Amino acid sequence: MPSLLLEVTIKVSLVLLIALALVWCLRHRSAAARHWVLSVAVVSALVLPLLGAVAPSWSLPVYFTPVAAIWSNTSVAPAGETSGDTAAALAGRTGHLDRTGAAVPSTIAAPQVSTHDGRGANVRLALIVVWSFGMGVTLLVLLAGLGRLGRLRSTATPVMTGPWRELADEIGVDLALSRPVQLLQSRHPTILATWGVIWPKVMLPAGAQAWPRHRARIVLAHELAHVHHGDWATQMCAELLRAALWFNPLTWIALHRLRRDSELACDDEVLGLGVDGSDYATQLLDLAKVLRPQRTAWSPGVAMARSSGFQRRITAMMN
Repeated sequence: MPSLLLEVTIKVSLVLLIALALVWCLRHRSAAARHWVLSVAVVSALVLPLLGAVAPSWSLPVYFTPVAAIWSNTSVAPAGETSGDTAAALAGRTGHLDRTGAAVPSTIAAPQVSTHDGRGANVRLALIVVWSFGMGVTLLVLLAGLGRLGRLRSTATPVMTGPWRELADEIGVDLALSRPVQLLQSRHPTILATWGVIWPKVMLPAGAQAWPRHRARIVLAHELAHVHHGDWATQMCAELLRAALWFNPLTWIALHRLRRDSELACDDEVLGLGVDGSDYATQLLDLAKVLRPQRTAWSPGVAMARSSGFQRRITAMMN
């Protein structure tokens, strides 16, 4: 098990290092391009162990016999044809010769078992326990966030009519969304998040119905851009990869960059719909003040006012 974990870690690290290097090379290109590179790398790294398990293994053919195998190979003469030299050699291994010249077998002491094997087994067991504990804690945090979203979903009110529903349908047509998005009105004043793949959902905070129309349009455009890009599914893949390889700092870096470029790509999508950059930056700053109590660091939903790369987002909007 530790050897398999080491092999997977090395392969995943190579994939993420290549992706992060490409992202650095694309630092002057669009955020959507960087996000696409990171998304492909994360999904590839996640399915890499599965591909290794189902793919056929291959090995190079051996054309030469190892020297150790030649020296360890002992030719056995037929019964009754053992020469004196052979008998003497056999006697050197098994015991001594009797008066007739035949080899007399003797009891050979069993080799002593090295204590290094026992220590190595204990070390491997300890590594497995530590890795399992870390993965379990990380998965529990993720499951707790998903459970919280489920509880908020059960107490939320679907928005079927009204200005928000009309804006969502209008923006969905502009973004060419192929699946309907459910709007939910939460009772919590600081919840604004998007999640789901087949049935995507946008959770609006309490009091959002009183927001002006231009703020509602900006918020919905940003959240529906997340749906258009499939950001929640990619983020869940990154979360699972980080849970499996929690000890690898590259998984944490990749998740952080994935979130940041996801927000930047959605900001570009909103600006592409004709929203003024200065107005967008002003609304984002106001939303950050309103939604500041929300702890989005552990939340499994994609959030518009997440603090990741906030200053860079404002700078990009004003440029």
